[in-house]
Amino acid sequence: MQYQTWSDLPQWVRMNHQTHRRVLSENSDEAVKVTPNNSKPDSPSRSTVISSKSRVYDHLHRPMIDLDLDAALVPSSTPGHNHLYINRPIDEKQYERLLFVMRDCGLVQPGVYNSFKLNQETSLRIPGVSKGGPLELEVRQEFEGDAEVNELKKKIKELQDQVENIQSIKKINPFL
Repeated sequence: MQYQTWSDLPQWVRMNHQTHRRVLSENSDEAVKVTPNNSKPDSPSRSTVISSKSRVYDHLHRPMIDLDLDAALVPSSTPGHNHLYINRPIDEKQYERLLFVMRDCGLVQPGVYNSFKLNQETSLRIPGVSKGGPLELEVRQEFEGDAEVNELKKKIKELQDQVENIQSIKKINPFL
């Protein structure tokens, strides 16, 4: 879908983001200084930009990023979930850092990062392949009983337990 106007944006965007009358730099390498004159929220019909700041919660942001590269957001087989494809090669260390931060911010499930640590890659189902669908069941049957697969399942379970322990500690002491 192409978004041409404010009303084309998803309702959750229109309901949760602040809008402003502001002029952005034409050079994306330059930061835009927000001054008191131009940072006051205004109605969408009078605004030129939408802000990451939440309309509802002080000091919270809903991420929105201007990607200066090709990217595709493809719906997954789970309603309300998506797969992000970014057309920019990055090295393994950079990718691990990106996944770590996204996991830490709650933008991806811990299993995404854990899977990368285990396999040195991430994987997405091909569009049209659904969780537990016929093709996936066929592949699963091919690997059942495979000792290597069972060992990987054991390692995944250990990593999930470690993540849960860390999350429990963070709930007790959020400054860790």
